[in-house]
Amino acid sequence: MTPSPEKITGNSDKRLEIEDIFCSKTTMKILKALKKEERLNTSEITRMIRSNFADTASHLRLLEEQEILAHSNFGVRSRIYRFSESSRARAVKELLETWEKETERPVCSSEKEKRALL
Repeated sequence: MTPSPEKITGNSDKRLEIEDIFCSKTTMKILKALKKEERLNTSEITRMIRSNFADTASHLRLLEEQEILAHSNFGVRSRIYRFSESSRARAVKELLETWEKETERPVCSSEKEKRALL
């Protein structure tokens, strides 16, 4: 069972292990949405990943505490999220890009098909 972000983030100064960040389907959906759109507010992310606002907001806080995401305020209550400039954020974006490229390649059933694609 995936621990909730509240259970993971008892101390916001603590660096989490990679499995604590990537163990959540919600977290991964958020990262993929921001990779695709670059800047989104909490409501837009919530709609895109088909989650609820409170759960999305807690995952966004976790990602921001870990310096993977950053936000800017838009008006009084709205936050616009994006990937931060940290090395962790760059690594996550690179992982997502690599994963997307690899899943776009066709799966070959034979060695002959594999050679033909190269």
